Amino acid sequence: MAPTRRDFLLGTTALGASTLLPGCGDGPSEAGNAGSGPANRGAAASPGYWEGGWRADGVLNAYFDGDARILQAGSEVYPSDRRSVAFLEDVRFLDGAVEADIAAAGAGAGLVIRRSLPFFYYALIYQAETGLLELVRHLGRPEGVGEVNAEAFAGFLLPSNETVLAATITQPLGAFSGPARMVLAAESVGGVTQLTGRLQGPGGPEFSVTASDDAPELQQPGEAGLLATAVSVFPSGPNIPNMTSTRALTVTDQGLAFMASPPGQAYLQVVEQASTAQFSNVSIAPAELSEASPAHVLTATTLEPIGNGALVTVSTDLPAKVVIDYADNPDFAGAVSLNAGHTNGFDALFAKIPGFAGAPRVYWRARSERQGRTVIGPVRSFRSMPKGAIEQPLKFIFGSCATQMTWTFRHIRDEQPDGLVWLGDLNYPDAMGLLAQTESAYTGLWKDFLAARELRDILDTACFLPQRDDHDYGLNDSYGETVPEHGITTWEGIVHPGTYYRYDAGPLGVWVLDQRRFQDDPALPDTVDKSMLGPAQRDWLLETLAASDQPFKIVGAPMPLFLAPNPNQDWSKGFTAERDYILDFIRTQVSGRVIFVSGDSHSGAVIEQDGIIDIRSSPLDIPSPGWVTASEGEGVIWSDVGKFYCVAETGLADGRPFLDMRMVRVGIVVNSGQGIGTGLPAVAGSDFGLTDEHITEIVWQQRFE
Repeated sequence: MAPTRRDFLLGTTALGASTLLPGCGDGPSEAGNAGSGPANRGAAASPGYWEGGWRADGVLNAYFDGDARILQAGSEVYPSDRRSVAFLEDVRFLDGAVEADIAAAGAGAGLVIRRSLPFFYYALIYQAETGLLELVRHLGRPEGVGEVNAEAFAGFLLPSNETVLAATITQPLGAFSGPARMVLAAESVGGVTQLTGRLQGPGGPEFSVTASDDAPELQQPGEAGLLATAVSVFPSGPNIPNMTSTRALTVTDQGLAFMASPPGQAYLQVVEQASTAQFSNVSIAPAELSEASPAHVLTATTLEPIGNGALVTVSTDLPAKVVIDYADNPDFAGAVSLNAGHTNGFDALFAKIPGFAGAPRVYWRARSERQGRTVIGPVRSFRSMPKGAIEQPLKFIFGSCATQMTWTFRHIRDEQPDGLVWLGDLNYPDAMGLLAQTESAYTGLWKDFLAARELRDILDTACFLPQRDDHDYGLNDSYGETVPEHGITTWEGIVHPGTYYRYDAGPLGVWVLDQRRFQDDPALPDTVDKSMLGPAQRDWLLETLAASDQPFKIVGAPMPLFLAPNPNQDWSKGFTAERDYILDFIRTQVSGRVIFVSGDSHSGAVIEQDGIIDIRSSPLDIPSPGWVTASEGEGVIWSDVGKFYCVAETGLADGRPFLDMRMVRVGIVVNSGQGIGTGLPAVAGSDFGLTDEHITEIVWQQRFE
């Protein structure tokens, strides 16, 4: 019997060490995955990240090994940056140098200077296998680069936000008799930076590289730091048969079976070696007095509406006090300031903005305050959505399951929704890399996700109503007893503070359920006592549904209600007794119209049984539907395979409340001959034809009054 993914996480050496960042709440979390860790690897870093005030940008893990600092980059899958940086806070200077001994470089270890903003810096990067020494300029986050592919690995292609200023060939690290000494220095001359990088082995020749640059973003003081490069996604090969992507190694039974084999363990060692850099004897010498580091606002996201206001979440790159300004106008005239408090152990916090009675839209921004320095974050806005009659219709978009963010998200942006309800499998963090399955790496993954351009284009002016499914928790088909801890702490520290919740918006009430955290063992007999929700959540659902006088009620359930075509346990199989109990209660005890919207199955459907409709809005954006098929059976109104999202629009028509529901397909197959809108590109010899993902098609719609 192949090991479970939980066994894999607990038992592998590469993933076994304690993690980097503290947990959320009142104090740091010192718990990590069990296991010995790589040979001679010491304890995890302190809550301050290494000693002496070192902090982090990106998806990474950090460890001690004696006096050595080990930095491990966790993912190069978009929207994460393959470069991970550890920087020294409050040593911020314009001209000076950083140097360190480097004993392991992997795919690219380096030194960083003038980190003036997160992901903005100069770096000296050494590729040990090729001996290439590069001076680079790194400006900002990745921008829509998509998934790393075979070509990207074969050539170690640069991120789209990185420019090589100069390069030279030295020699492979193994040719040196001991650790190599790296030095990176910057000097300003007339508004232009002169960069010098050096590499020297013990008693060996010295190699140098120089460059000049005047990028305005970097002509200012910044931090110095250390850098590692992630190589976590390799192309499929003869040792990984039938695997379309190595991202599947952590989320499929086939992948786990491979990872448990000797070739899989050898592959894991290759990934770790390629993604790990080891530094010692680090020295930072500013040429002038250092200054305090500001805390930058990394993410600012509006969550569910609360009356005229909303819950919001903010994250920063350093611990900080956060003040939120909110106003009824984009110029912030007459703005109100809300002291939101200090960030938690994940450098994030949640706050409630009260809003304004009668104001159609609320504008807000976060101000981080640290060491006497203030940074103003980006402006966000949201519709006021008080309960009851509304002048203008409200629009919510429901969806689930996206391993990528392409044209589907641009279509959602163009819909100009007031809210995006994402019912699980948000970018599949458990498939982002073998080394990313830790609390510290998930911290970076969720911040990168909330900052992704495609999502930000929607959430700049809309609420985000997210829920976790199995992949967000970090374990495929997870349930209560198998949910990994890092899937709980990071989400509830950064993304959303609760597990299940509800809100009212105009004449609509929305319930967002968690069907994993409290789920009973799926192998138990299917009785009414066996629950996907757990007793507390189920009681809450029934009580709040019965108490609500909203004419329309949407229950967002990450897993399907009826006739799911996949083999996983969900409400349509394995938990039908609980489902039928809930549906019977709704039919007899709940007023108004109740509609379920679900996900997970990678197959869209509209199914009605005995007056209850389940709209299965899945997937939002995956490359291929794989083995999934359309649903067939009792009550199927419509079903297909492709890319879909569901639109719920509510308001008043002739003084009466209405709810319009529609399913939208993204990407049309021209000549499939099967009526399947997969959104796949043309494949030679296949039955699938060309697609145009600029096209959308309404495949089902209905008005409820």
